[in-house]
Amino acid sequence: MENEKRAIKRTKKQARGKKITPKKRVITEEQKKAMREQIKQIEKKTVAILGTAGTMKYTPWEDKSIDIFAVGSCVMHPEVKRLDRILEIHHPFLWEVEKDGKVTNKYNHWDCPVFMNDDCYTDSFPKAIVYPLKEIIEHFKIMELHGIPGRELLKKYFSENVNLREKVYFTNSIAYMVALVVYEKRALGKPWEQIEFYGVHMAGGEEYAFEKSCVEYWLGHAHAAGIRTVIPEDSDLMKSGYLYGYEEEGYYTKDIAMRKKNIDEAYIKQQATAREESEKARILEGCKNVWDYQNTRNDRRRM
Repeated sequence: MENEKRAIKRTKKQARGKKITPKKRVITEEQKKAMREQIKQIEKKTVAILGTAGTMKYTPWEDKSIDIFAVGSCVMHPEVKRLDRILEIHHPFLWEVEKDGKVTNKYNHWDCPVFMNDDCYTDSFPKAIVYPLKEIIEHFKIMELHGIPGRELLKKYFSENVNLREKVYFTNSIAYMVALVVYEKRALGKPWEQIEFYGVHMAGGEEYAFEKSCVEYWLGHAHAAGIRTVIPEDSDLMKSGYLYGYEEEGYYTKDIAMRKKNIDEAYIKQQATAREESEKARILEGCKNVWDYQNTRNDRRRM
């Protein structure tokens, strides 16, 4: 999964002079109620949360008893065969500019609900559903953040529109998806029994450092709601390697150490290659300077 901050910076640079300003749809209370009813109509008991990492290939496309809930980037992936729901929490300004306006058609091609925040909710998406963020926050009753009691914090947010990202624990799309599934079971009575992950590894870079813990936080809520989780072996979610205090270091800890060793070795090799290339470039530059000098002298002699 691509680093979101870098994607934002890149697409903003690309978008200079051609900013997309989609026409925002006005959402009535009746429409919001209809959206909630649409969520309740789902009768499946297993949801597969889909990312784009290697284990995506094991997704049970043909098993119609499983609800396939995908992050937005999956719509552009050639391996995808079926989608039942999509989450796209980012503003169209980012992904439409990056893909030259072709992404909206891809979303609508799958003819399934697309959960979006209300800033993205436009007439371009006939099956868009506003992500029920307010309801989820109220249901889970976020408590004692930044020294402010949870009730006061919620009151402050919905009255003064403070920066929500600093107050509520969501750092990535997968976390929003898990939270929605748990909310659907606890608040809407959906019969979810199991969450399966495909293509969600959280194994490197910012995903591991910044996003993984947030997904695990919401998986804790899932377990508390009686929802089992199935996580691929290649994923780093919910792994500690060994039972602290009872067991010796296991394969996972050794695997992390091996990864670090491989990275260190690759870095040293790359640095050596860079130095070698730099030396070659310096020699070539010297040869070029000598050649240019000789040509200049020869040109002067002909005058």
